[in-house]
Amino acid sequence: MGESILDTIKNLLGIEKNQTAFDNEILYNINSAFMDLYQIGFGDKPFVLEDGSEEWSDAIDNNEFFESIKMYIFQKTKISFDPPSSSFVLDSINKQLQEIEWRLYVQKEEFEKEAD
Repeated sequence: MGESILDTIKNLLGIEKNQTAFDNEILYNINSAFMDLYQIGFGDKPFVLEDGSEEWSDAIDNNEFFESIKMYIFQKTKISFDPPSSSFVLDSINKQLQEIEWRLYVQKEEFEKEAD
C-alpha cells in the first residue's frame, strides 16, 4: 500500500505519473469519492488529499477493505474525470459502484461485529 493514491488513480486512468496537467482535477474527484465513502460510514472524518503525495496507508488502515476502496475511488473518479460516452457503460459502472458500496457496508458491519 506504499504507492501514492494520486499515482495509482492516474495509472488506472491511463495517465503517466509525470503528466501533471490534470492533477488538480483528479485530486478533486478523488476527494469527492472519499467524501462519499465517509458518508457511507468509512472514517471518523473525510480523508482529503492535499498535494497528491498521500499514500493508501494514510487513508486506509484496514487491509480487508483496500482493494474494494481502491476500485471505488477509481470508478468514482473515472466517471467524473473521463465519463464514458455510452450510457450503457455508464449504467454498468454505476451499478458496480452501488454493489461496491453495499459490499463495503456489509463487510464493515461484519468487521465491527467481530471486533466486539
